[in-house]
Amino acid sequence: MSSEFRIVRTQRWSRRSLLAPPLLGGGSSPLGGSSYSKANHMLQRTLFCLIISLVPQFILAQTIHIESLSNHNFLAVSFSDSLHGWVGGDNTFLRTADGGITWMVDSLAAHGGYFSSVKAVDQSQAWVVWQNGLYSYVARTTNAGLKWDTVFSEFNGTISHTTFTLVDALDSLQAWVCGWVSYICVCPAPAMKTLNAGSSWSSFGLMLFGYPSVSFTALKVFSDSVAATLFNGRQLYHTVNGGQKWSCDSLTQTFNEIAIPEENHIWLAGDSGTVLLSTDNGASWNTQATHTRSNLLSITALNKLNAWAVGSHGTFVCTSDGGSTWDSVATHTNQNLNAVFYSDLNHGWMVGDSGVVLTVKYGLVSSVQRNPLVPVTSDLLQNYPNPFNPATTITYDLVSQSQITLDVFDELGRRVDILIDGPQTPGSHSLNWSPRNLTSGVYFLRLVTPQGTFTKKLILLK
Repeated sequence: MSSEFRIVRTQRWSRRSLLAPPLLGGGSSPLGGSSYSKANHMLQRTLFCLIISLVPQFILAQTIHIESLSNHNFLAVSFSDSLHGWVGGDNTFLRTADGGITWMVDSLAAHGGYFSSVKAVDQSQAWVVWQNGLYSYVARTTNAGLKWDTVFSEFNGTISHTTFTLVDALDSLQAWVCGWVSYICVCPAPAMKTLNAGSSWSSFGLMLFGYPSVSFTALKVFSDSVAATLFNGRQLYHTVNGGQKWSCDSLTQTFNEIAIPEENHIWLAGDSGTVLLSTDNGASWNTQATHTRSNLLSITALNKLNAWAVGSHGTFVCTSDGGSTWDSVATHTNQNLNAVFYSDLNHGWMVGDSGVVLTVKYGLVSSVQRNPLVPVTSDLLQNYPNPFNPATTITYDLVSQSQITLDVFDELGRRVDILIDGPQTPGSHSLNWSPRNLTSGVYFLRLVTPQGTFTKKLILLK
């Protein structure tokens, strides 16, 4: 991936903002004159400010095309303030120091892999979890990403057969991580925390049942006492004493993300546009009307009034009244948006498939989308989500026109499905796989190309 980008900006005004350009000054008077009087100009400025205050959904759609050698999906985003942040994804890890106007490839990206979760603490310090092959790592930086220290790696035997996928942190010393374990029926939860910058780790203390895997799909830490995590998307575990004791809420459908803006205040975002809110630390839940049927993949909240959620097909909804009403905002993209983060009420970011980044400033939405380019090598990316049920997205890159085979094998080496067997054009390709006749277990995805054979492990949960 190149460490520099060529950025081109284009602007288009939405229907809601058609009144804005004339009111900003310049142009012709409605009465035919070439300029306005000072009194009229002041009136227009007042009217413009009034429109902005009354219509929070006012949108300026600005598309920025970033040219790079990557065509992979973004999965995580975190900012410490309105300027400094990171985004991570498939073999992609970028940082910015100007709010996303320009992005640089972070030094950690040289390791390659699947950067699934990141948490910025301040403009110099951050935590990240990534996977490379069969191993997962936890790292932290204290110098804005110029150098990263690996503070935990799965293969060191501290927690065997665990893949860590999520991280949340309170500061440069305290961090919590969790992930999934395969081939386990009853086991300690694949979750732990550190209070000393990763010098030592302690388990959450949860014993969970699962087959063929135990998997955490979301993690949110509010304080050194209050935290919550989603188990297999269907059970919410939350604690108010730093993990010494956990309460469990069973959920009737799949949820994907947690937001805890204040103590006792929990938001959940899930499939089919479902958002749940608890104001008593999970003792009771209220379903909120988001007016969307899209799967909501991520939610963030700054306080008990303001929250934002994103999801499939460019879905973006937000509330400023504690969820009594949710507004849908056009994002001008059909890509799945996988994560959202707000540093304050005026600055937010959303990331998604095909390198999409959406930047929100002062209520205005600007779309940042990388140009899809032909990759420099053929490759098979890790499917997402993984573990999955009932479907997962498979992405692969082809450097040239190729005759390929994409198939799936079980643990005994038997081919159980053929996804593609034929010619394919160069570029990045994605498809959804929803196995209906396969049982829960571990499977292997194989891509055969003229450039080589690539394999990834899949875990199906039913």
